[in-house]
Amino acid sequence: MKIETKVWILPLLVIYLFGCGRIDDRDNSISGNTDTLNEVIEDEEKTSYLSETYYDGKSIVDKELYAVPFRKSDKYISNKELSETVSAANMNKMVDTVEEYINILYSTGYRQVVSDQEKFRNTLFTYLDDNAYYTDGNGNVITADEYVNMIIEWIVDNHIIAEIAVTTDRSLVYSDMYYYVRCKIDIQNYGDQKIPAGSFMPVLTEDVINVFEKKSIYCDIALKLENSNDYTSGKIVSINVINIE
Repeated sequence: MKIETKVWILPLLVIYLFGCGRIDDRDNSISGNTDTLNEVIEDEEKTSYLSETYYDGKSIVDKELYAVPFRKSDKYISNKELSETVSAANMNKMVDTVEEYINILYSTGYRQVVSDQEKFRNTLFTYLDDNAYYTDGNGNVITADEYVNMIIEWIVDNHIIAEIAVTTDRSLVYSDMYYYVRCKIDIQNYGDQKIPAGSFMPVLTEDVINVFEKKSIYCDIALKLENSNDYTSGKIVSINVINIE
């Protein structure tokens, strides 16, 4: 007998009591000086969870992404540990999946969705599990098909047109039952309507995003691999927001 597993999308705001202050506006770029790099890393490790990652300073990543605990349960496997069994190339495949999905949600544009809803629906299902169950943001369990319908309705009704920038890094990939990719999503609203708050949103925010306004959302996005040996087979199973600016 096949056992049906419920997988949840949780567009709920989860703000921890630490690590959620304003991002430091100072330039956080790192020079090629090894001593300076080591000093920066040592300083960050005192006040963040950077030490649980393999981060080497070669890429510039917003330090706020390391300021909130990664661990969610006793199944947690840190990025540093995960790097011993999952290659950098495979971590980057999961990062790519997350970046692509977020860009599709906000950057497709409502006119393009209206012109061919079926094509857009099929595109979403390449990133979602069509056999899973999701929630609508109010705790109601819905089918994957109903969830996709809500996404389409949200984009069309609110005239979503936005410019998106996703900031993440393979040092922000970890495991805790599922694989997780932590990222920062910069959203600038270029539609003719405000992006609402307090209603269904694929990535829930507490604040309205007004026309031409920009918001930054920090979140952990969980992936379930359909094929354990194929890191391009990840399906989005949850989006947990940890901070909004």
